[in-house]
Amino acid sequence: MKLKNYVILLSLFIYYQPICLQSQPINLVPHYHQYVLNKIDLHGYSKANQTSVVFLLNSNPALFSKYKKACIGLSYQIESDIEKISYIDVNHKRSKWYIPQSVLLIFPVKEVSAGLGFTQQVNSFMEFPTLESMTLEHPEGTGEFIKNTRETYIFKYAAIASIQRIISEDFKLNPGIQVNLYHLYQKVNISNDKFSLESYDFGWKVGVSSSIFSYIDFGISFTKGTIIKTSNRWKGFACIPDKLDIGISSSPMRNVELSAELTNEYWKAMDSELDNAFCHSYNLNYTYKKRLRVTLGYLFDESFYPQNDNDILNIDYYNNLKADYIIAGANINFNDYSVGLLVADNHRSAGNWREQTICKLLIARKL
Repeated sequence: MKLKNYVILLSLFIYYQPICLQSQPINLVPHYHQYVLNKIDLHGYSKANQTSVVFLLNSNPALFSKYKKACIGLSYQIESDIEKISYIDVNHKRSKWYIPQSVLLIFPVKEVSAGLGFTQQVNSFMEFPTLESMTLEHPEGTGEFIKNTRETYIFKYAAIASIQRIISEDFKLNPGIQVNLYHLYQKVNISNDKFSLESYDFGWKVGVSSSIFSYIDFGISFTKGTIIKTSNRWKGFACIPDKLDIGISSSPMRNVELSAELTNEYWKAMDSELDNAFCHSYNLNYTYKKRLRVTLGYLFDESFYPQNDNDILNIDYYNNLKADYIIAGANINFNDYSVGLLVADNHRSAGNWREQTICKLLIARKL
C-alpha cells in the first residue's frame, strides 16, 4: 500500500472518527470556508445602518422600515474554488450555483414594513483526495479509485417586521425584529457508502437604527444564533454563532457617503475549542444622479480558530485562514428596477487556505 494512501486513510479516520465510534457529537461544518461570506454588500458588510434590498436578510431588521412600497429581489453568488482548506488536501467549492444566494419579498402592512425571505448560510462541496481500492488479493491496489465527498447546506428562512418612529424633526428611531428558521442538510459519500441527514432549528435577531440631522445614520443589531443538532443516524451539530453588528455612516458632502462597520461573532459560546472572531469594514460610496452608485471598500474577516493561540501549530493554522478583502461594485437604477454587481478579492494578503474571488449579482424590482 502506498504511503500517500496510508496518510489519506488516517486523515479520513481522524476526520470521521466520531461518526464511526459514536463517542461524541461531530461538528458537521468544521471549516470556515463552508460558511457563505455574507459580509460583502454595496453598503459595507454588517449593514447595521445601510443595505441593498437583496441583502436585508443578513442585515439589521430595523432597516425594513425604510421601504414603504412592496418590492422583490434576488441575488446570486459565484466563488472561485479553494484547492486546499487545511493541512490535508481537501478541495472546497460552492455547489449548485443556480440556487439563488438570497430571495426577499418586502410588503408594507399599514405602518409596519414586513418581509419574507430565504438565504444561504452554508454552501459547501468538499472533495477529499481520491483513494485507490485495495483487497487482500491486491494490497498494492486494484486500479479502481474511490471518491470521497461531502455536500453541506444551511438554508435560512426568515420573517421580518419593522416600524419607523419619528422622535423629532432631526431624530428618527426604527426598531425591528426577525425570526429565523435554519434548515441543515448534508450528504456524504465515503468509500461508496452514501448517506444523508437533515435537521431544523430556530434563531432570532433584533435591531435598532436611527437617523440624526438627516446626514448621520447609526445602527446596532444582535443575532441570537443556535446549534443545529442531528440524531437520526449519528449525533452531529452545526453552529450559527451569536453576533453583534454596529454600523455608522455619514455624508460629508453631496453624493458621497462614508461608512464603518464592526462585528463580533461569538463562536466560543458555541464551541469551547474556538475563539470569538472580530471583523471590520470601511466603505466609500458615490452616487451619480440617483441612478448610478459606485462603491469601494475594505473588509477584514477574522475566521474562527483554536483558543490556544500560543501554540505554534494554532498560530500557523490561523495565519493560513485570515483574510482581508478589497471590494468594488456598482448599482444602476432604471424605472422600477435595480441591478448591481459586486466583486471582492483577497489575493493581495490572504492566507494560503483563504485565497478567493467572490462575485455577487443582485436584481430588485418595485411592485
